[in-house]
Amino acid sequence: MTSARRRGIGSPLRARLFACYCLALSLFCSVAASEPLTRVIANEAQASHIQDKTLLRGVFTLRVRSWPDGTPVRVFVLSDSEDLHKSFCREYLGTYPYVLRGAWDQKVFTGTGLAPIQVSSEEEMKRRVSETVGAVGYIASSAEPEAALTAVSTALMSASGSALR
Repeated sequence: MTSARRRGIGSPLRARLFACYCLALSLFCSVAASEPLTRVIANEAQASHIQDKTLLRGVFTLRVRSWPDGTPVRVFVLSDSEDLHKSFCREYLGTYPYVLRGAWDQKVFTGTGLAPIQVSSEEEMKRRVSETVGAVGYIASSAEPEAALTAVSTALMSASGSALR
């Protein structure tokens, strides 16, 4: 009888907590799904090439070393520990930074690819990508790209419903 009372007293509280948890989770998921955190940027010369999801994934995993027009690819990234880099890896590449780093290290150590150029900030990313022909990188979706950059929204990249998979 005592356990029945405990269940009777505890269940309305548990039900309320569970309802609050579900509500918070659904709100978080709807905001996360509708608000991309990153977008890809590229030098003006590569504007037409960054629309292809498969090509872009190949570029960031260092499998593609030149753009279709023959221009060498130069990849710019932030540090693996940066939240923006983590978001980019999940949104566009569908992977984790340590997995991407492993792929990069393998390409560099076998001599089949050049390591991405690591920059220290978004401002440096925008500047370096705008100055380098063949360059590609990423910025926060809230940041404004400079005139010499072409930005691609996540909506274009994930037209199939999932990002680069």
